[in-house]
Amino acid sequence: MSVFNSGIRVILQRLKNGRLVCECFGGIPSPDPVLISVLPAGGSKAEGYAEQAGDSIFRALRAASLASGTIGAPCGARSYGPVSCNAHAEPTCHRLLVLTSDGTSVSSDSYGAIAHWADQMTGSQKYVAITSLPEALRFRATTVLPHGLGLFQAHFWKSDPGEVAAAVFSAAGITTDDYRVFISYRRGEGQSLADQLFDELNRRNFEVFLDQFRIDPGVNFQERLTEELARKSMVVLLETKTIDQSRWVGHEVVYAVKNRLGLLAVQVSDGVSRPEVDNRRRIEVARHRAQ
Repeated sequence: MSVFNSGIRVILQRLKNGRLVCECFGGIPSPDPVLISVLPAGGSKAEGYAEQAGDSIFRALRAASLASGTIGAPCGARSYGPVSCNAHAEPTCHRLLVLTSDGTSVSSDSYGAIAHWADQMTGSQKYVAITSLPEALRFRATTVLPHGLGLFQAHFWKSDPGEVAAAVFSAAGITTDDYRVFISYRRGEGQSLADQLFDELNRRNFEVFLDQFRIDPGVNFQERLTEELARKSMVVLLETKTIDQSRWVGHEVVYAVKNRLGLLAVQVSDGVSRPEVDNRRRIEVARHRAQ
């Protein structure tokens, strides 16, 4: 069984204090699940670069995650490494290998990732590798990279190895164009929480639709709702006490399910659960936090 059946969208493998750790994220607006492995290719500086790049990618994923953090993997906290990870059981998964170089020639492939990606990339577009190097190495990159890495994409950073995060997101299909969120709620009981989410998601550079702010008077309401839904990749449903009595919310949820949009529920303490939302895609918040 694929680990992505548990609601995980992105798996990040990175070095942390010299150890390879595995962290999983849900709520990421990406068309397909993604495995990202960030590894060093070179000497001790390369390991430091890998940790910096991994930290930057981690922070970007945490900011992009509508669940606001990591979620547990069904295989536990243990990292099986880039080649043996259970993510490979999902055929639609994008596999990204990010190699950080310090200019030292690579003499070993301790994780087996370089050989594996080089072999798989010739027959599958789901395998992508990005080499990340300091700008100073631009003109001699081919002399320090392992054999076969000429096929890999190269990224050159100027001041921080973490600059590679944007290239990783682009290669994984996680871009700012996908951060389009529709907030589905019932006025009168969900307005305060909807306003808080609208402000916070906008602060994190999401494009957010909230009907109070975006639908002009006199516009056909259902037609405009459908148009806005068609432009979104994620619906955030605010489950309050009488949410199941709202005709409009029902329309929005059914559209999200029918058109395979992301669907995440935020439920207050006395809220009603919509049956279309799996419990693994539901976040519970205390009523006092939603006021």
